[in-house]
Amino acid sequence: MNGFGIVTRRQMREAELFWRDLVGPARGRSPRVGEDAESFAEATPDPFECSSAGAIVVNSAVVDGMRATITQSGERLAVGAVCAGTAPSNCPSPHAPLHGSSGATASDAAHFTRLDQTTVRTAEISGLFGVDLRSVSRASRPSTPVKALPTAAPLQSLSVVAIRKSGQRAIHVARESPRRVESWVEGQQWLSLPFVPSLSYRLFKRRFWEASFHRQWGTLFTISWIAGLTNFYRDVTGVSMGVGDISHVVGEVMTDHASHRVGKDVDCYVLDDPPAGSTFPVAFWTSGSRASLELRELGAPSATATRPEYTVPSGGTAIADPRRTTLLDRYATILAYCVATQDGVEAAVWHGAPALGARALAIAQDAWDRTVAASAGTAARPGWRAAWGFGPATRTALVAARAGLLIGDGAASYNKSPGWPLHQDHIHVRLK
Repeated sequence: MNGFGIVTRRQMREAELFWRDLVGPARGRSPRVGEDAESFAEATPDPFECSSAGAIVVNSAVVDGMRATITQSGERLAVGAVCAGTAPSNCPSPHAPLHGSSGATASDAAHFTRLDQTTVRTAEISGLFGVDLRSVSRASRPSTPVKALPTAAPLQSLSVVAIRKSGQRAIHVARESPRRVESWVEGQQWLSLPFVPSLSYRLFKRRFWEASFHRQWGTLFTISWIAGLTNFYRDVTGVSMGVGDISHVVGEVMTDHASHRVGKDVDCYVLDDPPAGSTFPVAFWTSGSRASLELRELGAPSATATRPEYTVPSGGTAIADPRRTTLLDRYATILAYCVATQDGVEAAVWHGAPALGARALAIAQDAWDRTVAASAGTAARPGWRAAWGFGPATRTALVAARAGLLIGDGAASYNKSPGWPLHQDHIHVRLK
């Protein structure tokens, strides 16, 4: 299923403004500190030493962070761009100035170089998320799940910018303020959802052992859109939404998916809090027909499972009202955001999506009206909160889902080949 729509300049500008509001003003160079070459003299050969100058010229904080990343990764990661001079050709233009310039005596940035699909993720997981991979088999390192945000990591205070350009992969590490965590994929800026400030969501996937924060990278528009959705869902329902896979740090193949390679797909889940004594949230399975949807709880994994995975219910009693209606309204809330922002959405795929189209529109309109009544909107969008990101300018712009937006039971392209496969435990949203 290829052929994405084009996000308009207006949508991109709004996504950029939304992101700027979250992370603060434009970057500025941090003051440099003195370098201490003697502390690294014992390393031979020293990848951080400039052969021409005979001294370390990259900032010592960058050196320390990259050294610790190499150690925790368990890999012999190649290092480059450590000498002051012109930035490498694959370094994105917003980050290139941190390498200094020809003739400079010091630099605030260096690169991990010559990475491949696996080592770029290994360096990310060990350096950015702080997971010690030394005791993990080499084959398993790039897929090691990250279940919690780091409180300490080798690159905790440094900017981390993954790069894929013309088949080459690298990671730019730099000392600057404010810190940046992003990637650039063939010239397009990507962001990491876990590093968006002040978001409330649950990491989730039915193959729970595989759910990981390192699988939540996407284009700037995608991540800004998801951030707005999670805020919208929380404000409307009062609970947090589950977010699963988006893409890897520079895209490319992702296990368990034919999609999720280009930073424009996201899996959204309706969840309940874990029951007493469990760490696993309650998740749901949808079946039945468009005219009569049925919901059942997925079987929670065993607490002792090496690879915990939820099981699909086989028969049993379907969830009854009023709980059924409450849960369906939560699904409809995700769809309501898709309907309200449909200019930027390619499709929302879930077994019950077509059945809840009218309910989704009603929820979006009600959210607008409540925002107006509370005077909680923006000047440009009086019925749309700033935290909801990109959205309609007027209430009249809230219209029913266009044909092909909501895919599920009853849609011509659902459960067909070619077409969308069954989606019964989550809503898969593909953005433009």
